[in-house]
Amino acid sequence: TQVHYQLALLYSKQGNATEAAKEMEIFQKLKETADQFQEQHAALLRKMDKASAFANLGWLYLNEQKYEEAVREYQKALWHDANYAEAYNGLGHAYALLGRFEEAIQAQQKALQLKPTMAEAYAGLGFIRLKQAEISQSEEDYESAMKAYRKATELKPDFSEALENLGNIALQLSLLQEAEKAFETLLSILSRDS
Repeated sequence: TQVHYQLALLYSKQGNATEAAKEMEIFQKLKETADQFQEQHAALLRKMDKASAFANLGWLYLNEQKYEEAVREYQKALWHDANYAEAYNGLGHAYALLGRFEEAIQAQQKALQLKPTMAEAYAGLGFIRLKQAEISQSEEDYESAMKAYRKATELKPDFSEALENLGNIALQLSLLQEAEKAFETLLSILSRDS
């Protein structure tokens, strides 16, 4: 992070505004991520809700595409609170991205056992089944993904990510009316929110 900042200063002193701006932008993005991690670590040191703080770290690692690290942080969250459904949901997502589908399904099922109406856990199951379908190209896997996304949108009708994936899968399976309905609902939500 600091090297990009120093390069921005160097380029600025050399009169190279384009490169200076580019390096400063990289610095700011890296600093923002580092600040988020530091904030979660500080929360842990203040002995706040450790399960939530570890789960937040897991989420940050997921966004950074550091899936093994995400798994470790979600496991730490669950060590502090074995009934934290959101941590199971994140853990399932991380496992799916690592291709560890059975563990991913188990984590999502545990989340649903704890919170049977958790739309995000159903979307997590849909995500896992979709990842499996992308590998297998099995219509059965795509249909399993659709079923999970349908349940997610039933529980949370304005769940944009689930609607988008539901529409994409329906389109792939040539279920055109269902795809159209999902995409129209999604557009309605997006236009309402903007």
